Amino acid sequence: MTLKINNNPVVMNAHRNLILKDGEINRTLEKISTGLEIVRGADGPASLVLSEQLRSQVSGLRQAVKNTEVAISMVQTTEAALEEVSRGLIDLRKLAVHASNEAVNDTLSLKADQEEVNNILQSLDRIAKQTSFGSRKLLDGSGSVSGTAVGQGLEFISGTAETESSSAEGYEVKVIDGASKSFLISDNFPDTEFIDPDEVEVITLVESGNLIKYKIGEGEQIGDAVSKLNDLIKSNGLDLTASVYKEDQIFIEHNQYGEDHDFLASSSTSGFLSDQANTLTKSILGTDVSGTIGGYAATGKGEILTADKGTPANGVAIKYSGIPEEFSEEGSIVGRVLVQQESLLFQLGASFGETANLSLTPTFSHDLGRGIDNESGYESIKDIDLTNFQGAQDALKLVVSASNDISSLRGRLGALQKNSLESTANYLRNSVENIVASESTIRDADIAEKTAELIRGQIQFQSASIATLHAANSPKAVINLLGSIQS
Repeated sequence: MTLKINNNPVVMNAHRNLILKDGEINRTLEKISTGLEIVRGADGPASLVLSEQLRSQVSGLRQAVKNTEVAISMVQTTEAALEEVSRGLIDLRKLAVHASNEAVNDTLSLKADQEEVNNILQSLDRIAKQTSFGSRKLLDGSGSVSGTAVGQGLEFISGTAETESSSAEGYEVKVIDGASKSFLISDNFPDTEFIDPDEVEVITLVESGNLIKYKIGEGEQIGDAVSKLNDLIKSNGLDLTASVYKEDQIFIEHNQYGEDHDFLASSSTSGFLSDQANTLTKSILGTDVSGTIGGYAATGKGEILTADKGTPANGVAIKYSGIPEEFSEEGSIVGRVLVQQESLLFQLGASFGETANLSLTPTFSHDLGRGIDNESGYESIKDIDLTNFQGAQDALKLVVSASNDISSLRGRLGALQKNSLESTANYLRNSVENIVASESTIRDADIAEKTAELIRGQIQFQSASIATLHAANSPKAVINLLGSIQS
């Protein structure tokens, strides 16, 4: 054993261990007091990075849950307002059916019906104007796709939440073929001056399950026959119109455009209206409008041309009521449609692009029942007039169409709430639970383990303290040694 007085490596070693144990005790106390295993980057750089990422993700997911809950409340508010709109349309349909009962209605009852219609329309406009969620208007069209069509016979009908806004020039509308109606043309009208009762010409028409038979009377002229035939058609609910063609032929046409609307006809004389006597002949089918929107494919149905999915103009529907004509195979430009996308966007996730959108079409009376061909010239349900039979009949068409549109919108809202919002909220809550558990595994301290470490560290600290004291006293032997030399 060597004795030194300038340096004492033993006490230095004991002191170093004492400082080390003191630091370990302090860090253990810090972890116990905070409950965290990773307090700073030095405790585990990789674990800290992952933990911070998980914490950030959890924060975003929790906010996304709140977003979905608020979105559900907005959807429920909108759906409640649309329920009232639907109820108003049901009342309108009842009034139109009542007004169509021409045989028993008088002027006063029809006037009363029209006054009730006006009140309902005012109520619909009030709902559209006032329905809001906070300061956000819901049914005034500010949360939908708006558009303007420029061109002869061109009208913007609607868009969807997937529709992209057009440039300042708008989407180019090109028509390849216009829409037309199904029709049949009879042979020359028979001479009925000396008609044989056994050879009375009988015309049979069948449309949408409704059937009528009309007998051409003795001495009846073509104009009278067509007038009586139209009266019979209307009273039996056939969606057809008869007219005189080239002075001596009967022209029968469906009132709706497109190949989906046809009818059957027969005549008791072979070749007059049907190929064979008393055999139903199918009408010559009408055509659906065909063309492109924005240079991309579009699907026609009647006079309505709708941009296909996957195109920038996805869902844009326009009505082309131009005069049917022969277009080139490439089509002819008939105008443009300018579209502005203002659909509502919901952030339903914690990351970029995790959104859902919803287009809330306006429900003002002048926005419902648009694009429906009718003899009264109604552009929307705002124009309906029940004071005459034809007006009541056409009102039924528009009200049914408006009801279907509102039902479809409510269906979209229900699907969004059930399949997107509520489902997403449940998924997000589950994700928060799992990610918090993962983050806890990485960053939270095991208090039982840290308590054991603290006790062990305190014991080691006491041992190091004793060792340090003993090492510090070892140089006293030098004093004793020097004392023995003096003596």
